[in-house]
Amino acid sequence: MKDIEKIEKLLHHYDMSGAKFARKCGFNANVITNIRRKRCRMSEHVLGRILCAFPEINMNWLVIGEGEMMNLVVNEETNDNENHQKNRENSSEIIALLKEIVQELKKLNAKR
Repeated sequence: MKDIEKIEKLLHHYDMSGAKFARKCGFNANVITNIRRKRCRMSEHVLGRILCAFPEINMNWLVIGEGEMMNLVVNEETNDNENHQKNRENSSEIIALLKEIVQELKKLNAKR
């Protein structure tokens, strides 16, 4: 699945404009515009920000397009502010993990 398709599905799911989605993720609306216009792909940084802002999104689906769009279990016991803060604290770890995943995928694609 292409990045543009993933973004469109997310915007539809959350019923958000590209600008509102970008604000929630903490990046400029031009990033979403450029992805939607096929000018660029989602970088590890963008992927990490999306996962931090929306922890219910399935990382496998977002990164490689496999599996369900949403995780099956979402912890609703803690409030949204606590979840948001924890996700921001973990953003560096998520981005590092995504970089590793992307490198592994590149190696796999090179072998094909």
